[in-house]
Amino acid sequence: MVWAAFSMHGKTPIAKVTTRMKSDNYIQLMDDVLIPFTDDFMDGDFIFVRDIASIHKSKKTMEWFSNKNIVVLDWPSRSLDMNPIENLWGILARRAYSRGRKFSSIQELDLSTQMLETLVNSMQNRLIELIRKYGHKTKY
Repeated sequence: MVWAAFSMHGKTPIAKVTTRMKSDNYIQLMDDVLIPFTDDFMDGDFIFVRDIASIHKSKKTMEWFSNKNIVVLDWPSRSLDMNPIENLWGILARRAYSRGRKFSSIQELDLSTQMLETLVNSMQNRLIELIRKYGHKTKY
């Protein structure tokens, strides 16, 4: 399994996760990867968007976010189409499995800055479409 984060300011390295992910492991990953990334680019002024995995919203994890003064966007469970990271995982999966291709390293799945910027910049349109469709499925 891998973990990554991105923003309009850049991306974290893709972190390889070799153990079963639990809240403690997730928090350690955030300390090791997310915090240095946000310190470099964001001056602490950002909203963290996560998927709906249980460890991402556990009491322990939410306390960690609170202690770090990180605002977390609480997605409705049926709105995965609105989350850019879900689109990114889909892109990576298609790339990883296309034409039977095999990758020898995570770095070979490298993502262009332009692709990440497109996903980040699509947020306004995603939210507008969600409102127009009264919360129903969007094209994203």
